[in-house]
Amino acid sequence: MVDNPVLFYGVWIAIAFTITSFLIAMVILMERLKSEQATKALKSTIEEQERMMKAISEEVHDNFNQMLNLAVMSIHMIPETKDNLEYKTNSIQILKTLIADAQYISRSLNSELLKRTGLKQSLNQIALWVNLSKKIECTVTITGKKTESDPETELMAVRITQEAINNAIKYARAKNLGITLHYGEQNMQLTILDDGLGFDFHSGDFKEGVGIQSMRQRASVIQGTLEIISKKGFGTTIKLTVPK
Repeated sequence: MVDNPVLFYGVWIAIAFTITSFLIAMVILMERLKSEQATKALKSTIEEQERMMKAISEEVHDNFNQMLNLAVMSIHMIPETKDNLEYKTNSIQILKTLIADAQYISRSLNSELLKRTGLKQSLNQIALWVNLSKKIECTVTITGKKTESDPETELMAVRITQEAINNAIKYARAKNLGITLHYGEQNMQLTILDDGLGFDFHSGDFKEGVGIQSMRQRASVIQGTLEIISKKGFGTTIKLTVPK
């Protein structure tokens, strides 16, 4: 017989509460460990992708670009005649365009070069190349006061921009694209807006492609949030927000 039932049950309630709190803490810890492991795995995957892109960049720069330049030199050595002048001129122009594209591709794939270049200059270079390609009209607007940024954060922002532009050209058939980079007091926000076809997230047959998944992964690695707003016939807006 318990002398003091109130005290007896109070002790058991305290024990039960302690065990429950311990179990909850263990669940939270396990979920945190799983999240950290997933983040590490994602970082490793992205790092491997960057290594592969750097290797391709070097191959394009060292071999492919060199072969194109040799082709231009070879055509220059062909004696000009009335019959081949136009063909020779056009061939050289085509090769020079390929050389310029190869140089841009080489730079855009090289993560170390992009890190040294920085986000602001990289965005301007991307817009310049896009406009020269005449595939789409691209503008860049930069506002706010820039502070020190992690090179990895800037690299991921560049990669997200590249993917957004690729989607706008390849799938959305956009004619205009605007890139806005804003440095706020609490965060950095990158917005890419196009006037393309757009799409419906809530459509039953809609599935996120590799491009969108890649952008989300890269945003996650730098603890950023990625918001995609789109509607059929009204274009697409992609917003990356990264806390400082």
